[in-house]
Amino acid sequence: MAYLSQVRSNGYQYIYLTEYCRNSGYGMKLERHIFSFGNSKKVLGKMHGWLNDFEKSFPAELKEKGYTKEDLSGWIKTLETRRTGRGKIFKFDYAG
Repeated sequence: MAYLSQVRSNGYQYIYLTEYCRNSGYGMKLERHIFSFGNSKKVLGKMHGWLNDFEKSFPAELKEKGYTKEDLSGWIKTLETRRTGRGKIFKFDYAG
């Protein structure tokens, strides 16, 4: 499945849902952003809104890919605790 990642650009941090895809070349890896959650200052509010009204507000694009309310809860937990489900540090700058 996919995982959260962050990209910094022009002093801002953006949160993405990213999946790992193996490339045909030896030792090469390819990561692909499959969904943009947007600016880190707004992402937690957006995710909590989706959680509160999951059926109506969760993006259809993510539902079609098989992501569930439990996945969303996991992403929120990762951002709030700044730790992934496996305990790895996730550098998340939340200022709002």
